[in-house]
Amino acid sequence: MDGRQVLGEAKPSRNGLDWLLVVAATSVFRHLCGNGPSPKDDVALGTSRPFDCGPVVVPRYCGLALWRTTRFH
Repeated sequence: MDGRQVLGEAKPSRNGLDWLLVVAATSVFRHLCGNGPSPKDDVALGTSRPFDCGPVVVPRYCGLALWRTTRFH
């Protein structure tokens, strides 16, 4: 339950269906995000910088923490 394999346990593998689901979900999100209307707000760039960096920095930090903990296994 802690994310480690038991000695002698077979390493799980990804099959074609797994990758197909990943590609399909990614395609849906990219399509919806790319075709949506852009907001038309006049905001100074200095005040919006933390909001621009947050969606990039937070997932990378969380991904790095997950990789260090489980090595994605």
